[in-house]
Amino acid sequence: MNLMTESQLTKRRQLLQSTTYNKSSVALLVSTVMELIDNNDFSSLLDYGSAQGILAQQLTGYSDLVIQSYDPALPEFEQPPEPAEFVVCLDTLSTIESTAVDAVLDHLASLTKQLIMITISNSPSPYLLNDGRNEYLLQKPPSWWLPKLVARFELDHLLKIEDGRYLMLLTPQQNPMIH
Repeated sequence: MNLMTESQLTKRRQLLQSTTYNKSSVALLVSTVMELIDNNDFSSLLDYGSAQGILAQQLTGYSDLVIQSYDPALPEFEQPPEPAEFVVCLDTLSTIESTAVDAVLDHLASLTKQLIMITISNSPSPYLLNDGRNEYLLQKPPSWWLPKLVARFELDHLLKIEDGRYLMLLTPQQNPMIH
């Protein structure tokens, strides 16, 4: 499974190690994450594409919740994750290479036990890779993502949360299509 080329992994690692991410992006959604945890009594959460682990830092009050942060570009979070009841994937899909979309979505499907919360952006990120490209390599609208997602998940909610940014709640399919 090729989730990221070595070249992209290096660029992403350099960006994450040299940049302190804007915590307001996570702060906008942490109350939604908390509400979903509370309403569904999840025992495990995976922050997929966690960058510097900001979401886990915001959830320290959930002592009974097993939280994993996964980001292959950072050594402290590169350990392959275990499946979790609740997977959170904030803006990560916008950062992947087009050749890795199927592999990443298949990986997410294999890790999601009950619910996945995904945000995507079809507008630029404020961050640039060291080669000058925008961090969001895939600035695509929901209409581009939905066929790929519903091949693996059932769509529960789709919500425009701000200009160019969308939130989706999806559940695992009983019999996902083979990719």
